[in-house]
Amino acid sequence: MIDDRSVSQLLIADTPLAIFDLETTGRSKNYAEIVEASVVRLEPGKPPKLVFDSLIKPKGKMKCSDIHQIYAEDVRDAPEWDDVAPAIADALSGAIWVAYNVYFDLGFTQKAFAQKLGYDVEPAYLCAANLR
Repeated sequence: MIDDRSVSQLLIADTPLAIFDLETTGRSKNYAEIVEASVVRLEPGKPPKLVFDSLIKPKGKMKCSDIHQIYAEDVRDAPEWDDVAPAIADALSGAIWVAYNVYFDLGFTQKAFAQKLGYDVEPAYLCAANLR
């Protein structure tokens, strides 16, 4: 199990942040798949670093291309979720997860880790859409 809630006990100046974004084949984590994932780490005292960025080949049909501009031919040779999930878990580990609509991205990530790899993920997270 990946459980990064302990980072919520750190002072903000000492807290690593993992800013992540996903693109999917639909809106519901119950039927859609992740087709792109990116993670940028903000470590205290260091410049931002892109630690993961990849297209991901879905097992089902490519959908929602009109939203994210990712098409079937773009993901034809991309790795599948099972191949990239460990690297994504490493990129997110030990940090507060930050996303613009964190509930969307968090839900997909939690379900994908649980279903495909057996990981239970209970991170500390922050919704950037609520920051002003």
